[in-house]
Amino acid sequence: YVLTGSISEAFLLEANLIKQHRPRYNIRLKDDKSYPYVKVTLGEDFPRILRTRTLGDRAARYFGPFANAKAVDESLDLLQKLFPYRTCKLTIVAGDDRRGRTVPPSALPGGRPCLLFHLRRCTAPCVGN
Repeated sequence: YVLTGSISEAFLLEANLIKQHRPRYNIRLKDDKSYPYVKVTLGEDFPRILRTRTLGDRAARYFGPFANAKAVDESLDLLQKLFPYRTCKLTIVAGDDRRGRTVPPSALPGGRPCLLFHLRRCTAPCVGN
């Protein structure tokens, strides 16, 4: 047996051991799912906040693990309502125009923002807002 500092740490250790050894008759936690994390992409000019199950990007900050993916999604939804942030997968690099405003050179075709901007859940950095 292994001593852990808390019950949640014990459950996390148990889940990792089950996934590593894959016991034949243990059907619980055998589905290869991992716990969700909240990822903040710090390596981008316009960071995103999203839910992920993998840790790997060194230019990001991770929070978690969390036991309930639905609760993470609901929390991120509430956070986006209160503080609009982008969730799109576009590569947006900040540049400067002649007036000193920050304008992304990788703007969308036609300069039209996404639906989340119209729902007031995104600041639309893809079109220079």
